[in-house]
This record gives sequence, C-alpha cells and structure tokens, in this order.
Amino acid sequence: MNIEIDIPHNEVKEWLISQVRDKLIELHHMEKSLHRASVHFKLNDKPGSEKVCEIEVPMFGSSLFIHRAASSFEQASREVLQELSNNIIERHAARNEPPDIITSSVKI
Repeated sequence: MNIEIDIPHNEVKEWLISQVRDKLIELHHMEKSLHRASVHFKLNDKPGSEKVCEIEVPMFGSSLFIHRAASSFEQASREVLQELSNNIIERHAARNEPPDIITSSVKI
C-alpha cells in the first residue's frame, strides 16, 4: 500500500502519523482494492476549527475524499478515519450482498 502524508512543519506528532498509517494499513487488509491513500494535515484560517485532516482514497473506480476540521489534529484525524472506516465497511458489505432479482437469459 502506498500512503502519502503531507504535514505542516512540526505541527503533527509522530505517534499520530503512525496511528493514521496503521489504521490505513488495517483498512487495506480488510479491503484489498484500497491500494493508495493521500493524507493531508493543514492549518485552517477559520477560528475555532483551525486544524484540518483530509484523506483521499481512490477505490472502486472512483475517489473517496473525506475532510474534517477540529480544534486538534488528533480529533480531526479520528473523525476522518472513523468516517473512512464506515464508508469502506458499507461499500464492502453492499458489494458482497446478493442481487435483489436474479435475471437470466436462459429459458427453462
């Protein structure tokens, strides 16, 4: 799995980066089509929610982009990873359920 992490200089703690990386690898083990992720930590100009975490994951022929702003990078990353996990679990379950109607062109 290829993980790109973009952080502001000395703003994000190393343990948080490791936690995000480990969670993405865990999600990769659950969903094999998850092969690349771009993680961006940014400082926002708005007061009150100045720390932003964004994750972009190309999968299933499209791109999944999740963006959260919070008072700390820890909270923002926790919210983004939870939303990403929920989306992947939901898409994985929907892909594995049987179709509503089975159609066939074969006459019996």
